[in-house]
Amino acid sequence: MSFFDDAISTVGRGLAQTAAGALTDATGVDVGGIMNTLFGNGQTSGGETLSTVQQELQAEWKGDQASLTLLSDGITAQSAQLTQMGNEIGAISTAIASLNAQLSSFAEMLANLAQSGLYQQWQEVDVEMTEYIVAIDTSYQTYGQYAADPNVGTPQAVPTGEVVQLMNDVLNMNNGPKVALNAISAFIMDDSQARGVLQLWSSMVSPLVAAGQLDYRDAVKQYINYYRKLAYAQLRATNLVMEAYNFNRDSTSAADAWVDYKKTVLSQETTFMTWLIPLIYSGINPQNATIGQYNAVPFIATHAILQLDPGVQRLGSGPAGKNYIEPSAVLRSAEELLANLYVTDPDERRIVLLMAYSADAPIGPAVDQAALSLTPASGGDPVAATRRNRLGAPYAWPGHWTTPSAIPPSDYNMLMDTLYVTRFVFSAGKGSGLPDGDYTITNINGENGLIPYETYLGQQPNTEPPFMNDDVLNYPLHVDGAKQFDFMNFMAYVVPVSAPNWSS
Repeated sequence: MSFFDDAISTVGRGLAQTAAGALTDATGVDVGGIMNTLFGNGQTSGGETLSTVQQELQAEWKGDQASLTLLSDGITAQSAQLTQMGNEIGAISTAIASLNAQLSSFAEMLANLAQSGLYQQWQEVDVEMTEYIVAIDTSYQTYGQYAADPNVGTPQAVPTGEVVQLMNDVLNMNNGPKVALNAISAFIMDDSQARGVLQLWSSMVSPLVAAGQLDYRDAVKQYINYYRKLAYAQLRATNLVMEAYNFNRDSTSAADAWVDYKKTVLSQETTFMTWLIPLIYSGINPQNATIGQYNAVPFIATHAILQLDPGVQRLGSGPAGKNYIEPSAVLRSAEELLANLYVTDPDERRIVLLMAYSADAPIGPAVDQAALSLTPASGGDPVAATRRNRLGAPYAWPGHWTTPSAIPPSDYNMLMDTLYVTRFVFSAGKGSGLPDGDYTITNINGENGLIPYETYLGQQPNTEPPFMNDDVLNYPLHVDGAKQFDFMNFMAYVVPVSAPNWSS
């Protein structure tokens, strides 16, 4: 896992636990948040309660040394835990500054490569949004300093009055972090009036990838990092709001703030994935590198195709002669980020399927009806998806049909005018709907009103691939307490091939 995934795990899961009822250590003290523990409950300086509680225990429990030792050890452990979390909060701020520097460097390169109009459109929105991110960073940096170095029990202890002022500023409904969180979400989402910042980024960068001026892998990496920056700002804003509510002993509002955050990041998922796909799709243009022969397809184009159609690299190493596919590493990393942001409750589970298919009639309209389901290995009824979203409009093939001299793609399944990608999310929380265990995709070729694939075989009557290939149908998916998320993607209603070689 990357540092940012660890940070989500540390802060995000901590917030989820706080929202559910706060931490309770061996002393039985309801923690409810770092600021409340270090500075709340009438303390005049940081850590007064922690520094005096052991003295009080010595007097009250002097006849029960075993219990006294247990409680003292609990207080020591709590102090160490708070110090560690405070240091981690400070480290997050440092790492985010490094990420901002990387994105700034990438933006400078785009300014030199991109058409000035596209870059300026994105930059205008990004600059306005950045003002809200800076406001969050400023409050979070102060919060991190208080949490990491409260100087507990010393003359240099942070005065509680300073913390009270910070918490009041956090809850300011005119310009506080909660306002910034909602503003960032508004900048991310597309609407009928304006394009969101992710769409503007993708629209600016995709033509550069298609023209061979930018490696699609670099484009995808920076796009994901860009969303990381925005999502972490929202997570930090929520962290601050929850700390402020807990400091004021309002655990209900703290819990509500966590629920609101999860609703926000969930609403952004489709937009994020929608504008990631064009960056990958633009990379499959074989003309984005100089080649000397008709069949000498560039590596980058083939690599990009593997992300959308993993079936072209099926490996015959599965049980009983079954083939095996490895889902897209690029799309998996994007979905893992979304899962880390949202799947934070210990009981939550998620499996995501991404299905690519031709948008051309008659296959496009037929497959577009498909309602994928999962088959539990333990038996029982198929599990339906809780959410289903087609990711944007059809993606047009970058130049092949409009340029007669263009080189065909390395995967002849891509010989189509346009492509659809649909995202299916199977999820559950609090132990309902998606039990722990193993799953495979239910074969729905010709089921539930879907026209059988064989209808479209045309001049290949001896080839009868199912709606999904055997390697897809047998691909193992698993979720449990240690692995709350799983993913796979595939291309449906295409002729299965064993190697990315169009000429064969």
